[in-house]
Amino acid sequence: MKKKPLPGDDAKTMYKQRHLDRVHRFLMASDTVRGFLVRGDRLVRELRANHDFGPLETMVAGQGAMGALLMAANLKDAGKVRLQWESAGPVGGMSFEADSHGAVRGFLKNNPIVIEEKGPQFTDLFGPGFLTVSRLFEKGGDPMNGTVALRYGKIAEDLAIYHLESEQIPTAMALSVAFDENGESLGAGGLFLQALPGADENVLDTLEEALNNLPSLGEAFASGQTVEEYIEQVFSSHSPRILSSKRVEFFCPCDSQLFARYMKGLSQKDQKEIREKGPFPLEITCQNCASVYSYSQEDIQKLLG
Repeated sequence: MKKKPLPGDDAKTMYKQRHLDRVHRFLMASDTVRGFLVRGDRLVRELRANHDFGPLETMVAGQGAMGALLMAANLKDAGKVRLQWESAGPVGGMSFEADSHGAVRGFLKNNPIVIEEKGPQFTDLFGPGFLTVSRLFEKGGDPMNGTVALRYGKIAEDLAIYHLESEQIPTAMALSVAFDENGESLGAGGLFLQALPGADENVLDTLEEALNNLPSLGEAFASGQTVEEYIEQVFSSHSPRILSSKRVEFFCPCDSQLFARYMKGLSQKDQKEIREKGPFPLEITCQNCASVYSYSQEDIQKLLG
């Protein structure tokens, strides 16, 4: 993967910002509600830089990436979660994949997102469509897939509906990306709450009320608030306990050798066409991270000769 540098970056700033991007696991309400809270300030900016997103695309992609990270954090076994949207609205569709180790990558089908009328509601960006959730595990076995119709056109709400309809588990999610007056992303975060067996109905009602008045995660992190402070501020009456945290990052395992192996796997006819017609240099762009790999005519002859 080739990450584009962020404006004003240096090694110290990069390390500090990446260290803050983490997903925290916590329990509350006498351990009858589990939660995950992800902070993704840096990873959203890196995602934007690599894909050359505008503010609208950054908002949609940032929420999709953090939604995938939250669901991957909830996996019982090591593996990854892939979220795929297909819609008739301006977004067209998108795909984000996160693993249980904290890496996330993905893309928007339409970049830029073209809107004919100004001032759209978030629902207008998706329109009718479907959300497919796939879980793949490192130990192998068949992937677990589930599909639901898009009901709200909002990423967090439709992910929550997926859990309710496909898994019959009461779940709530919140996702947000905050911007400055110039459209630069300042903070990003996501929250995942799920009721466990034995959860009291009154507790769930009070949590639902708290979520309806939830302070913006993106704005909270942009202002300097920590994850620990945020959880305590919002859920103090339910005695939250943070159990663990781990880093999250915009990361893709692609490299030039990966695409070289792909070209070697092409048919002899396709290999001959590439050798003879190019174009040279041959450039291949990774869909998931927008990294570009270039191969000269000499490289191709060595590879496919």
